[in-house]
Amino acid sequence: MDIQLTTGVDLHVIATKQFKVTRILVNFATEQRQISPSARNLVANLLVTSSAKYRTQTVLARHLNDLYGASLSGYVSRVGLARTVRLKLALINDQAAKAPLFERGSALLKELLFNPLVENGAFDAETYRLQQANTIGNLQSWDDDKRFYALKRLQQTYFTEGAELRRPASGTVAEVQNITSQQTYQAYQEMLAHDKIDIVVVGDVDEAAVCQAMRALDFSPRQSPLHQSLLYHQAARQTPAFATEVQPLAQAKLDLAYHLPAYYRQDNYLTAIVLNGLLGGTPYSLLFTNVREKASLAYYATSSLRAFSGEILVETGINPADQTQARALIEQQVADLAAGKFNDAQFQRVKEGLVNQYVTGLDNPNVLAQARLITALMGLEPSQKVAEGLRAVTKEEVANLAAQMTLEAVFLLDGKGGETDGEA
Repeated sequence: MDIQLTTGVDLHVIATKQFKVTRILVNFATEQRQISPSARNLVANLLVTSSAKYRTQTVLARHLNDLYGASLSGYVSRVGLARTVRLKLALINDQAAKAPLFERGSALLKELLFNPLVENGAFDAETYRLQQANTIGNLQSWDDDKRFYALKRLQQTYFTEGAELRRPASGTVAEVQNITSQQTYQAYQEMLAHDKIDIVVVGDVDEAAVCQAMRALDFSPRQSPLHQSLLYHQAARQTPAFATEVQPLAQAKLDLAYHLPAYYRQDNYLTAIVLNGLLGGTPYSLLFTNVREKASLAYYATSSLRAFSGEILVETGINPADQTQARALIEQQVADLAAGKFNDAQFQRVKEGLVNQYVTGLDNPNVLAQARLITALMGLEPSQKVAEGLRAVTKEEVANLAAQMTLEAVFLLDGKGGETDGEA
């Protein structure tokens, strides 16, 4: 069921008896260029920490325990050109609990969203200080994960100067350090008043009761700040951008970004999923088989599809001395895909693996909620006949799409020498 609660606020209910836990996802979305991702990251953390009624994290945790151990989280994410703030609440369903948990959980969400712990036009000073420190610590820990760090630097190398997608969805340590409580509270007020809001509820619920409870949140009407399309398109480069950074590491990270003219839910989208699975997205892939296993040139070798920006990202962990040979072999796998040099058995195993992954996802309420949210933000109906579509992809379709891949960026996180930036 899909219903508009008010202008710019939509409710999506997936009523199913599959799960004993009901999940409520409240998503706020706006254009990237309008806001600071760091401020919104702080807002997400603050909203699930305390409120005017539940003034400390300990008091809030006790209330969640009273709701039969409900779980609550807040975080930021990105869907193409949209930045989002999300609150997630998971509750045992009323039938299993024999108690009106959904009603009580909805009341909690209303308290957290509309009554944050605020003093004199700013978030409570002590609460803000603690969450600011926690957010900084989380961002620093992500950069300590060198695989994550290399992928972030690859994306900064791929996107052209000034592109909003160069900015991390969660912000930066420097920004979080410099943002005041007043500025963060202003970002919260703008989010609450102006963001496009989508609420997704998954579970064994009564649709009418859900609608009534979500209307009680009483969001004000607003015009959606989102583009008609959230897809990002970037002109091709004459030559790939190349960047390298040196850190004291035993294992180097060599990552490559390819442009792929395939986008979310467009005609060749399922072909792109199979292509990625065959390149490096499954255990039967060319990168895993030829770069990691046969040539022993990588500790890991994978690829991922970014369907909102038309990219395939290749990630490898290598010995620093093997970077030239590893890059050449990676590029050879892409060339082999374009030439159709992959056998039928491998192709079928990849497709069946992707189908199994999709079918398994249908049993995961978080996957269902995420999928419905994305289609709602894109203005699309839920996907139909995905498994059949994956099985119908042909070798010729994969080869033709692979022939259109162009290498756009390379990032090397090296373990020797000095730091340089230049062109490949």
